[in-house]
Amino acid sequence: MPFGVGKHKCVGDTYAPAELTVSIASITRRWKLTHQPGARVREVPWTTVQPADLVMVAQPRPAA
Repeated sequence: MPFGVGKHKCVGDTYAPAELTVSIASITRRWKLTHQPGARVREVPWTTVQPADLVMVAQPRPAA
């Protein structure tokens, strides 16, 4: 439970996903993100499924 439940629920439970969406949209507008060549990614079960050792390479997008 990333944000908890019940009376101990995090006040940022709706703000965090919205902020993440805006941040990713802003980053990917200017940068193209690809995985590092030759990298092997495997899933790691945790509270949520997440990649292990995911190295991203940022390349600038051409100006429009």
